[in-house]
Amino acid sequence: MKQEYDANEKELQSKTEKKLKNERDDLHKQFEMGVFELQQKSNLKNLLIQRKVQVLEETLEKKDAQLGEVAALGNRDPNTVQIVKDNINHTIDSKNKEIRQLRYELGKMTKAYKDLSNAFKTKLVQYGVPLEEMGLPYYMS
Repeated sequence: MKQEYDANEKELQSKTEKKLKNERDDLHKQFEMGVFELQQKSNLKNLLIQRKVQVLEETLEKKDAQLGEVAALGNRDPNTVQIVKDNINHTIDSKNKEIRQLRYELGKMTKAYKDLSNAFKTKLVQYGVPLEEMGLPYYMS
């Protein structure tokens, strides 16, 4: 009986050892996969950063060229400089006009929204429907 007990115990230990080795191997594989994924993500981020740096360098080169052109204008005759100034002022005035028009439109739309919202709330009250029951967003109540 002792031999039978020892054999069962050895078999149980063997199974447990095998199970633990499998778990260790699985954990090791998961670890390696995690490291590999992290390396891939890191490489991708590095590529993206390199691309951003490249784009910024190109932008800087363009800005330097534009600055060079502006500096070259300093040596131009006053008529050319005045034409450039007039073009810039015209563009700025045009953009400012667009901004004013958009702000005006935004004001009109905001007023129309508030009027509609107030009319809606008034009708709800008129028909005896509580605002809370409508499930309206917080900004409507």
